[in-house]
Amino acid sequence: MKKELLKKIIETKSKITVLADESTSVGHKSTLIVYLKASVDGEMEPIAFPLDLVELDSMSAAQIKEQIMGCLLKNGFTVELLREILIGFCSDGASVMLGVKSGVWKLLQDDFPGIILWHCLNHRLELAVDQALDVTGGTKDFQAFMGSLYSLYSQSPKNMQQLSECAHNLDIALRRIGKVFSVRWVASSWRAVCSLAVLSSLGTTFP
Repeated sequence: MKKELLKKIIETKSKITVLADESTSVGHKSTLIVYLKASVDGEMEPIAFPLDLVELDSMSAAQIKEQIMGCLLKNGFTVELLREILIGFCSDGASVMLGVKSGVWKLLQDDFPGIILWHCLNHRLELAVDQALDVTGGTKDFQAFMGSLYSLYSQSPKNMQQLSECAHNLDIALRRIGKVFSVRWVASSWRAVCSLAVLSSLGTTFP
């Protein structure tokens, strides 16, 4: 499917935007997730789809830029074609990615002067929510409380078994809430709070 999408994009010379984000694999290796956003036939609404997942030898802007270019070239694009169709670059707000002096965006802009920078909306939303929580009293304590509950039972099969036995003896429905991640994403906090709200309204016990 990816090959067909890329073939259409290259044939029609549709404008593309590169979306890139750093991550860490299970083996604790630095990786780069590369997405493309484009109108496949030049007429339909643009769609975003995963292009590749590449390992990074270092976290320098030059290495990341090299891996992004290598990923694009490996998937059928040429430098000449990219100068014609590459119009945007989107990532998080890390200085290594969006630094105006030596970030990945600046290095890409040197090769593609018309490229437009875009700070990922999801990352900006996460930063805005985090700043709002910092100035709102009690939210950090509430988050720490939920995190403690999660850790107490999710990391101990013995505690989980005892809780399940208590719930069974009391004929109480046992529900599980998710972990509130401190970095990503707002959705994880929203799901956990909603689960807690539902459980509290039902008077049920939860781990």
